[in-house]
Amino acid sequence: MSLKSNNKTIFAWAMYDWASSVYTLLIISAIFPIYYLQLTTHGQDDKVVFFGSEYVNTSLYAYSIAVAFFLLAVFSPVLNKLTHCAVKRVFFFKLFCYLGASACAGLYFFTGSNIELAIICSSVACLGYAGSLIFYFAFLPEIAHPDEQESAAIKGFTLGYIGSTLLLIIAILMILNPHWFYISVDTIAVRITFLLVGLWWIAFAQWTFYFLPKSKAKEQINVKAIIESYHHQIKTYKNLSSYPNAKRFICAFALYIMSIQTVMYAATLFVIKEVHMKDEELIPTIFIIQVVAVLGAFLANRLATKIGDLQTLTLAILIWIMVDSSAYFVNTPVQFMVLAFGLGLGLGGVFALSRTTFTKLLPQDSASNDFLTFYDLIERFCIALGMFLFGYLEVLTHSMRASVLVFASFLLIGLILLLSILKFSSIENQTEKINL
Repeated sequence: MSLKSNNKTIFAWAMYDWASSVYTLLIISAIFPIYYLQLTTHGQDDKVVFFGSEYVNTSLYAYSIAVAFFLLAVFSPVLNKLTHCAVKRVFFFKLFCYLGASACAGLYFFTGSNIELAIICSSVACLGYAGSLIFYFAFLPEIAHPDEQESAAIKGFTLGYIGSTLLLIIAILMILNPHWFYISVDTIAVRITFLLVGLWWIAFAQWTFYFLPKSKAKEQINVKAIIESYHHQIKTYKNLSSYPNAKRFICAFALYIMSIQTVMYAATLFVIKEVHMKDEELIPTIFIIQVVAVLGAFLANRLATKIGDLQTLTLAILIWIMVDSSAYFVNTPVQFMVLAFGLGLGLGGVFALSRTTFTKLLPQDSASNDFLTFYDLIERFCIALGMFLFGYLEVLTHSMRASVLVFASFLLIGLILLLSILKFSSIENQTEKINL
């Protein structure tokens, strides 16, 4: 039986999104940021001491995410080389998965006085999650043909939204009604949530690990191969100049993905500190984003088949610009709840459509994999830069609102670059029609 176009294999691959997306929802968006700010904010004092140095609590958190993505970006060429090694690829996929899940579970021991544990576990969890995705996406070309990869990716995103929302519901029930679960202290219920995230992630990942195909690749990994992996990234960047539209896209992508990912990682911190949204208001808002994001992914997939990937992506970025710029003026929870609808709608199709759009601007040969590796490298560096800017701008301006305008301007420039691709594609009148 062929490994490609096998529905069981594709579904098993997509189930890793179901397993790991609980990290992005419960640790990044819903539960941990609230718990972290509650334990590190004392009245008007939001300063914390981390290994002897004083930081603003939210800036320190942003820096921890930035460090994780920076390290991942630096070592990405090596990790991508490992994706071509049969045994090591599966080993490192599992290693990053278990590393991230264990770090999430480790947050159970954070009680407020041990801020170092919280920041280290948060950073390691981020490193484990993002690192595992390198190996996760490396399997996609082996299980799906190029014309199937977009639907497979969207299936993964959708399962991720559904699975993480399910665990969030369980977590909320446990936090609001701890006696249902024979828990006597509310804070213990919150901390048990972190254990559940780790267990959920590891448990459902086994489905993926069991069904994924065993690679026949047997590339050797040594010092020479590691050095060559960095040289290869430089060569790939130079080769990108041969494809002007792809180069324009990667510049646009760098700007808008930095803005979008930073917003997603920092949104909860923003609404708690700047909008003063309470827990009972924040959780429903996150639900709105989750539900609308699933709808947005579905609509984006349908719309892309009618008007094209690039056009659909442009509309999504336009929605994000309106949402991001409007956030600067948001002062009440109700106002943010309205924005949450647009945020979720724009979020739904951005990630899957970005990758497939870039793929269709590339040559349909083995070299396209090199460009996709470079694409992933750019994303990681941009998230690191975005989170650092977010944290630094708060320290500089004593507010998070300045960063909202900065990232809105990045989105606008990214949109202009995307529109230029449509313009130049029309002018060049390419002989080979690209289904954007």
